[in-house]
Formats: sequence, structure tokens, C-alpha cells
Amino acid sequence: MLAGYDKTWKTQIGNNEASYYRLPPGKYTFSIRDINDHTLVSAISIVVRRNIVKVLIPYLFIALLLLLFVVLYRYRGKAIRKLKEKFTTEKYVHSKIDHAEMKKISKQLENYMKTDKPYMNPELKQSEVAKKLKISSGELSQILNQFLGISYTDYLNKFRIDELVERIKDKSSIKYTLTAIAEQCGFSSRSSFFRAVKKHTGQTPADFLKKVGRKHMG
Repeated sequence: MLAGYDKTWKTQIGNNEASYYRLPPGKYTFSIRDINDHTLVSAISIVVRRNIVKVLIPYLFIALLLLLFVVLYRYRGKAIRKLKEKFTTEKYVHSKIDHAEMKKISKQLENYMKTDKPYMNPELKQSEVAKKLKISSGELSQILNQFLGISYTDYLNKFRIDELVERIKDKSSIKYTLTAIAEQCGFSSRSSFFRAVKKHTGQTPADFLKKVGRKHMG
């Protein structure tokens, strides 16, 4: 009998071998007793250990899959960035506007934003801004994307956030809700303002407002 595995004694005549296969890991006691005298018993302890290699194989396989996923994800990110850079370069390769001109127009654009504050119009179109600067919408897109490295919407939101900060510093703003102030600054909604804050400052709306002196988000 193999105690811990066999439930009853096994009778064996004319054979001096006993075989067991695929025993679960654990401690066993293998006993032999005389068929005629059950008091004559010999026993030996047996320890079956886990096969560490077999146990680790599934975990190693999962780890390799995760590593492969990370590598592919990073490679995908780099590939996408390269495609975007290539697309941007090819998109403006035939443009007649040079670096010096882009620098000049970007300054005019900034002055226009600070002086006229057109960004306070939530429906402000890129074509309208381009017309004001006497350039094409494509040239404005090139200046924003290639020279300033920012999208049209993000560019406007940057000024909207600055405008909101200035208004919050004014004590009289306490009588207005945050949503009202955000809409006055050109944001189409409270949620669009929150998204812009997170993107431009890296802070949560609550932390940002606390920093600029707004104690509540109402």
C-alpha cells in the first residue's frame, strides 16, 4: 500500500515490483506486509517533489507574451510617429512659405490672439483666422503644425485657459459659475474646458483650479 494514494492494500503474488505513475507532489509512505502475518510490515517514506521547470513554463510563456506585446506597442508608436512626420514633411514640401515667413506670421497670429481675443468665439473657424492674417488656411495649418508644433484647437485653448485664469483672479468672478466663465472664454462646454486643462497643464481640473485660486468647481 502507498499511504496517501492507495485506499486499500493490494495483494501481489510472484511479482516483486510495484509501479506508480504521475503521483501528485507530496509525502507518501510505501508499506509492505506479509500476506500470512499482517504484523510483519516494512515501510519507507517517499517524497514526490514538484517539477519546477513544468511549473514555471506557463509563467515564462506569459512573461514572453507580455514582453512581446510591450515591444510591439513601442514599435507601433515609433512607426506611427515616423509616418506622421513623413506625412507632415511631404504635405508641406511644395509650400512657398519659408521658415522666416512662418516666424513672422506666427508672431502676427499671437498678437492677433492677445489683442482681438478671437478665441472667445467657440465657433471660430481656422479659415477666418487665416483670412485675418491674409494667408491661406493651408499656410496657417503649416505654421501651427510644422513651426509651432500644435493643432489649431489646442492653440486656441491655450489662450482660453490663460483668459480664464485672469478672470478667476478677479474677485468679482466669484458670482459666476465655472461653466459660465469657461464659456465666456470660448470653451463650448465645461467638459471641453476640463479636457483642455488636463492636456495643457497635466493637472486635474480640481488641482488646477485650486492652484489659480478657485476653491470650488461649481
